[in-house]
Amino acid sequence: MRYALCPLPHALCSLLRALCPMPHAKIHKDDMTNIQQSLPDTKKDVHLYDYLEVLLRRKWIVIIFFTALVATVAISTYNMTPIYESNTTILIEEKEPWEGTNILTEFTGLKPSKVQTEIEVIKSRTIAEKVVRKLQHDINIFDTSKNLNPQITNLIVPDKLINKTLTVKFQDKEKFFVADNSSDKDGFIGSGSIGHPFTSSKGVSFTIKDAHDGNGASFKIKKNSFYSSVNKLMSSTSVTPIKNTNVVKISTQDSNKQMAADMANSIVEYYREHDVKARSQQASQVIQFV
Repeated sequence: MRYALCPLPHALCSLLRALCPMPHAKIHKDDMTNIQQSLPDTKKDVHLYDYLEVLLRRKWIVIIFFTALVATVAISTYNMTPIYESNTTILIEEKEPWEGTNILTEFTGLKPSKVQTEIEVIKSRTIAEKVVRKLQHDINIFDTSKNLNPQITNLIVPDKLINKTLTVKFQDKEKFFVADNSSDKDGFIGSGSIGHPFTSSKGVSFTIKDAHDGNGASFKIKKNSFYSSVNKLMSSTSVTPIKNTNVVKISTQDSNKQMAADMANSIVEYYREHDVKARSQQASQVIQFV
C-alpha cells in the first residue's frame, strides 16, 4: 500500500519556518586561521641577493658614478691651496717682579696677571699690527714663475691700487716692467732693474733685491688693506692654555710655510717685549709709591 505525499499549504509552511528556525552555521576563529594558513603565500621575501642582482644589472651606471665621484674629489684636493700650521709655546710667569708689589696690590686692588689675561694680550690687535708691519703680511706675491724667488722690500702702493693686482715681468735677468692688470688700457706703470728702487708716476714704488731667474719670468703682487690683513692674522691665530700649567700654545696658519713660522715667532717676540715693558712700568710705580 502506498501513501502519497501531498504538499502542505504555503501558509502552513511559512508558519512552521517561523516557529522552528533553521540553525545558522558559525565559523570559529580557529577555523578562520586554518583557512588562512591553507591559502598559498603569494608574498615573496626580499634577500640581499636581490639587491646584488639589481646592482649587477646596472653595474656600468654604478662604475661611472663612482669614477666621477673619485675624480671630482681628487681634482678638488689637488687644486686646493695647502694651509701650513706652526706651533710654539710660551711660559706665562705670575711671579711679582718686586717684593713691594704686594703693598701696591693691597692698596690699589690690583692683582697679579693671570694666564687668561696674558692670553688676551697675546691675541690683542696691538701685537697683530706689529707683526703685520714687520713681516709685510699685507703683501701677497703669487703666480710666480718656476725657479723665481722675488724678494721685495719697501713696497708703497697708493690707495686707489690697494687690493689691485700688479704684474711684474722680466725682460732679462736684470730689467723688468710693471703693469696694472685692473686697467682698461695697456696698464703699463713703469720699468726698473733688480737692486735699484723702482718708482712710478702712479705712486707705486718698491725694490727687488733678488729674483734668481731670467727673461720671460713673471710674478704677481697685490697690496692688501692693512686692517684687513690684521684681521686675517688675528683670525688665523689661536692661543690655548695647556691644562694644569702656566704654559700656553700659540698656533698660526698661512698658505706660506715660512710665513706661518715667522708669524708664530714674531707674536712671541712682541709679547715678550710687551711683558718686559709692563714689568718695568710696574716696578717704577712701586718705587715711586714707596
